Amino acid sequence: MTPDRLQQIEELFHSAREASSGERAALLQQADPGLRCEVESLLALQNDHLILDRSAQLPGDPTMTVMEGRRLSGYTLLREIGRGGMGSVYAAERSDKTFHRQAAIKLVLPPANSAAIVVRFQLEREILASLDHPNIAKLLDAGATEEGWPYFVMEFVDGQPIDRWCDERKLNTSQRVELFRGVINAVGWAHQHLVVHRDLKPG
Repeated sequence: MTPDRLQQIEELFHSAREASSGERAALLQQADPGLRCEVESLLALQNDHLILDRSAQLPGDPTMTVMEGRRLSGYTLLREIGRGGMGSVYAAERSDKTFHRQAAIKLVLPPANSAAIVVRFQLEREILASLDHPNIAKLLDAGATEEGWPYFVMEFVDGQPIDRWCDERKLNTSQRVELFRGVINAVGWAHQHLVVHRDLKPG
């Protein structure tokens, strides 16, 4: 699925969600069958209360649930390693231990589990699946928990902030620039594929 197609899905979903039932039907009727099917699926999830407004809580509020130890897509959640507006990220490892492999699992948890956030999360998942670059973490799997919380499994990168890494190794300016070229290369590659990461910051 191309970034342009994902943008069409997101725009039509938001328009249809805010429209009256009559206007919604007319909007969907104008769309091509594939686009209409994708948006109707998202609207059905919303109507089934798998996607909720910010004020509503999904069953099994994670503030009352221990996430560590749960198994998702063959991986066991170990500990939370990050949190943001789009959800929480957990370090995980293969549950069957046939070989050692770590992963990072990102989940959208209440109360952030609004319709808009879930659609953005699904778009992020689709975009990540389409990217294939050595400096971009790879998508390994995806799914939903038994409560309906969406998640995806991605490559785990056990690193540290690039400035701290450079400071600890006392890299000179030329070495820092050379290292940063790898970052720029990945960002430029994503831009060439019409993907813009809006959360990149100078820091």
